[in-house]
Amino acid sequence: ALSSELAQSDAAAACISSEDFSLLSRSPQALIAIRDAIHRGGFTPKIVMFLRPQVAYCVRVYAENVRHGFRTSLADYLNDVVRTGAYVWATNTGMPFDYTVLLDSFAAVFGTDAIIARTYRVDAPNESLLRTFAGLLLPEPGTFDGFELPPTRLNASPAFANVLRALSIDED
Repeated sequence: ALSSELAQSDAAAACISSEDFSLLSRSPQALIAIRDAIHRGGFTPKIVMFLRPQVAYCVRVYAENVRHGFRTSLADYLNDVVRTGAYVWATNTGMPFDYTVLLDSFAAVFGTDAIIARTYRVDAPNESLLRTFAGLLLPEPGTFDGFELPPTRLNASPAFANVLRALSIDED
């Protein structure tokens, strides 16, 4: 379906985006299937990753997972991350926190020249991520005249006090 959709497009570039792609770092077969589908669709894949500082990323992932029902203690979660480079939720292993492992797995399938890694800055203006992303992917980035971003982030990180409340921990 991906190949077919890409082949029908007359666009100069296409974007396939998901934070969950980082989970594919443990599945070379899945990465190969995506790479080959993009090629069959007539495009050359580039892998663009915006990477948070690891401590901030680790806390953000924990907070987001708590919002969705994860109830492992922060201490056990951090122990898993330090010991194994990831965390386990039920039977699923989460995203790798070792960025070398993450980047190398994609480079092994797509080639090092296809990998573009940038720092994700939570405090940057909303439009800076979009402008950087467009500048990396589009052959001639257009203007953003008339384009409006929401005044607040739609998927903002929860306050850590809310995370503690979800875990039924008194934050005082």
